[in-house]
Amino acid sequence: LEYKHMASFVPSKQLVFVRWPSGEDVKQLVPKDAEAPKANTKRLEELVPPATDWPDGPALPGWDRICLLDMNAEEALQPDDVAKFDAFVFGGILGNVIENEDGSYGSDDRTSEIRAAFKHRRHLGPWQMTTDSAMLYTQKVLEHACPLAEIPGIESPEFERPRDCKRGPQDASDS
Repeated sequence: LEYKHMASFVPSKQLVFVRWPSGEDVKQLVPKDAEAPKANTKRLEELVPPATDWPDGPALPGWDRICLLDMNAEEALQPDDVAKFDAFVFGGILGNVIENEDGSYGSDDRTSEIRAAFKHRRHLGPWQMTTDSAMLYTQKVLEHACPLAEIPGIESPEFERPRDCKRGPQDASDS
C-alpha cells in the first residue's frame, strides 16, 4: 500500500525500488497504461555506479550524491539539500516501532545494517513514519523549500494497524 501510494505521486523516472521480490511485477503499483518505476532484486550496495545491472544504464547516481534518511543522523534534512543530492534512500530499513518509557517512540535501528555504506545521512525528525509519509516530508522540504519544523503533522494517526506509524503529514493533498 505504501509503495503504491508513493508511485501515485512520484514520477516513475524518479522512483527506484531495490531488493524488489523477484516474483512480483512492479507494474502492479501503477494504473494499467502508466509507466512503472524501475525495480531490481539486488541490494542498493550492488547497484550504485559503476554497477551495470540496469538494462537501460544506471538508475542511480554515485555514492556522493545519495543521502540515507536515518533517524540517528546528526543533521536534519534542509531545503538546500536539494542541490547536494540526486537520490534519497527511504524505507524498509527503519525497523520496528518501540515505545520508550517516557512515552516517545523509537526504532530498533535496523538502519545500522547499511549505515556504513553511506557518505551522507539526514533525519526527518524523531518520529517513526511510514515510507510514503517520509517521502512526502522530503518532498515538502526539497521541492517546496519548507523547513521540517514548519510542516504540520498529526501525532499517532489512526490506521488499521496503528503501530505502523507514529507521525504523518497533516495534509498530503497539497504536496
